[in-house]
Amino acid sequence: MKIKYLKIIVCPKCKTKPILLSGPYRKKEILFGKLQCQKCKNIYQITNGLSVMLKKDAVVSRTQKAFEKEWSLYYKGHFGIKDLYGKSEKEELTDFERLLQINKKNVRRKRILDAGCGSGRLTGNVARKFKDAEVFGVDIGRSIVLAHEKYKLSNLELIQADINFLPFPEYFFDYVWSEGVIHHTKNPEKSFKELSRVLKKGGRIYIWVYPKYVLTPYLVYRKLFPKSYLLTTKRLYLLSYLLSIPTYIIYRLANILNLFTNSYKLKSLTFKIFDTLAPEHQYYFSKKEILNWFRRQNYKDIEIVGDIGITAVKS
Repeated sequence: MKIKYLKIIVCPKCKTKPILLSGPYRKKEILFGKLQCQKCKNIYQITNGLSVMLKKDAVVSRTQKAFEKEWSLYYKGHFGIKDLYGKSEKEELTDFERLLQINKKNVRRKRILDAGCGSGRLTGNVARKFKDAEVFGVDIGRSIVLAHEKYKLSNLELIQADINFLPFPEYFFDYVWSEGVIHHTKNPEKSFKELSRVLKKGGRIYIWVYPKYVLTPYLVYRKLFPKSYLLTTKRLYLLSYLLSIPTYIIYRLANILNLFTNSYKLKSLTFKIFDTLAPEHQYYFSKKEILNWFRRQNYKDIEIVGDIGITAVKS
């Protein structure tokens, strides 16, 4: 954890600034130590420079465990490294810039949050490209440890935290990105409100959630295997791989008949199916439901992008 963020980070439970009880320093970074909230007295650990800002009573959910397993398999190469959710690193970064409407000029001295950063691939690439911005990534799972080890950048701070209880003060970020995350939380609208809390007035947010009105193979598989999240990692991976074979054939036929333009590799499909079957919580929404979230939080310039992504500016 970078020393300069001691003045910024807050207790995720009561939003009071913690104090550093102990910790060795190296090049303006705290390597090991403990943070203690001055109000509720919760203790938060810092290990190898990574701060773990989870509430003391936080329960490790099945969804959290599921994504830890998923990203562990990803880093071992079981899902293929080049494509993630069917996108290359370049495509992923291009979408990020387009949907948040950022460039090297308007992002200078701005703060960006990737909420639910998973592997950290996008977060790391954003920090690399926009060196004049401060980039933060949070994820509840231990996969963030792997991301922290891989991406060592001076303008990047990765924190293990729950997006329902973010360790940041109000109006802290200029840009918030959360793609394919909050529909896996127990209360998605509550998660959205917490993202809104940390966004500055005039700041831009982008979220993407599962649509309930689009029939995909992934939705079908989830309905066929509603308790798939109870399977062991090995069995879930095997099931995902077996289901990816007919899915691949269907997509290939759709490509040949010009019914579908995207092209997926077998490993990429295995990843997407695993991602669908692994979490305990998984919700689907209509455009009207998501638009109402934004209206209740007084957003403006609301724009629906595809099924269902929404970008908007906080009033």
